[in-house]
Amino acid sequence: MTRKPFRFLGNSLNSRNSATDVLRWFIAISALMVFVVFVQQTISKYLNVSVVVSQYTGQTPKTIIPSKPYNDMTDGSIQARLNLSNNVFQVTLLITAALAGLLIARDRQARFVLAKAPELIMFSCSSLLLLVSFVSHALYLTEISYIYALAGQYPEVGRIPDVFNDNINFLLSYQLGYVIAGALLAFCTFLSAYKLKGDGTT
Repeated sequence: MTRKPFRFLGNSLNSRNSATDVLRWFIAISALMVFVVFVQQTISKYLNVSVVVSQYTGQTPKTIIPSKPYNDMTDGSIQARLNLSNNVFQVTLLITAALAGLLIARDRQARFVLAKAPELIMFSCSSLLLLVSFVSHALYLTEISYIYALAGQYPEVGRIPDVFNDNINFLLSYQLGYVIAGALLAFCTFLSAYKLKGDGTT
């Protein structure tokens, strides 16, 4: 008779472990799917609308970007967006350095966090999202600098491609979105490792 409470306790622990395993795998698979879908969309849109890509391929972009008058106010707005992109880049750099430093400085902790497949998938997706944020920053600066170069070739026109158009500004939006997603996923990785993962789980 005395064994029944212990058997019930063991069954409840097993059911709890199985539930946390399902949750960990759900987060990992969701992170992987989100990464694949959004990165694929980013690449597809960039190749279709990029002014820089059309320069090297000799093809006309599928989407025509409208122009707008180029003046001091327009230039000030562009500089504000460039400063925002640089600030997001610095935040991404700090998050990446913090994650790398945490795992490098504590080798035992790194083995614990990345010992299981769900956490490894989450951490890999987080790192890749931060990397794509870096790439989005570089591509955004390349697009803006090329547009400035185009405007400089025809100063008498007094117009510039509309850098606030979504077909250019999406790189800045994605840069911000990727760093937020990467930071949240990194948090989920450590939360899963320390709160959800129990000893002996898969």
